[in-house]
Amino acid sequence: MEGPEGPQGIEGPEGPEGPPGGAGATGATGATGTGATGPPGPTGPGGGGSTVESAFGSSTGGQVITLETEPGAIIAVPDNQLTSPNIIAANDGFTVLTAGRYRVSYSLLLLTSRVVSTRILLNGAPVDPSVLNGNLTGSYTNYDNEVLLDLAPGDNLQLAVVGPAGQTITLETGTSGATLQVIGLDVPGI
Repeated sequence: MEGPEGPQGIEGPEGPEGPPGGAGATGATGATGTGATGPPGPTGPGGGGSTVESAFGSSTGGQVITLETEPGAIIAVPDNQLTSPNIIAANDGFTVLTAGRYRVSYSLLLLTSRVVSTRILLNGAPVDPSVLNGNLTGSYTNYDNEVLLDLAPGDNLQLAVVGPAGQTITLETGTSGATLQVIGLDVPGI
């Protein structure tokens, strides 16, 4: 026979922590928050148009040039002319209307090799760094050069060739037998 159940004992000390349980399911996404739209930002500076002054002309018709001594026979560049408003094109060159630094380049492609000297003329006078002197270096069919010039309003640029007076040269035809190009690099106010 069993006796009556005794009184409940006192609670024992807390046991050690058990291992972590598995991750629970992801909860539902909360509602998107909304705030007031911020004020518009300040207007940025206006964009400018092109600030490059340029001109280009060529001779494509197989021009025949009668050579002259200094400063030389002018080579016409009437074909494919493109100019900016501040450069005036003429049959035989360009006139700049705005002071600044310009890159001036030229090419001359002869039908046959000849000993000549080519150059850019500034207001009718040769620009020394632009001179290619075939008289010293030999006979060529292709003459190319470029220079940087500080130009004043009204300055006139032309392409010229020097050789034995009265003799002729013929430029290549069907291509640019001669080109003259002017590009403004530092032209204040443009």
